[in-house]
Amino acid sequence: FLLVTISCSDGQRPRERVDEFATDSISPTAAMIPYDPQGNHEVVSVSFNGVAFNLLWDTGCSMTTIPVTDFIRMVNEDKITDYDFSGTAAAVIADGSTVESFVFNIATVSLPNLKGKPVTLHDVHIMVSPNPNASRLLGKNVIDQLGAYRRDEKESCIIIE
Repeated sequence: FLLVTISCSDGQRPRERVDEFATDSISPTAAMIPYDPQGNHEVVSVSFNGVAFNLLWDTGCSMTTIPVTDFIRMVNEDKITDYDFSGTAAAVIADGSTVESFVFNIATVSLPNLKGKPVTLHDVHIMVSPNPNASRLLGKNVIDQLGAYRRDEKESCIIIE
C-alpha cells in the first residue's frame, strides 16, 4: 500500500482545505441575510411594502404565505389595497387539506443584509390564508428569486451568492 501511495503521489502535496462556511470566503457581492434559529427552522425578518414580519424560511412551501391577521394589519396601515388583489388559489397545507386563499401582489419585499443595502424584490405574489393562526412562511417564490444560497450556522445567516 505504501509503495503504491508513494509511486502515485508524483510529488504532489494535498490541497489546503478551505472552510466554505467561513465568513472571509464570502464573495464581496454576496448578501448575508440574518436569521433567528428556532428549533429546526430559520426565522427571517421580511418587510412587505414597509411592514415588518418574521417568517419561517420554508423551501417546502411553494408560495409565501401570511395569515389574514397580518393582511388586515397591512390594510390598516394603507400598505395594500384592493388594487393589489390578484385572485385566489387553492393551497395544500401541512395536514393535507386544501384551503382557498387570496393572492395579492406585494410591490416591494425587503430582507435585511448584514453587508449593506437590504435585498429587495419587486412585484411578488403572496397568499393570504383565511386562518388567523396560519404560519408565516417565506416560500420558494421568494427564495428562488434570491438565487443560490447557503446557510452559515456559525453566523446565523443565509448567504446569497
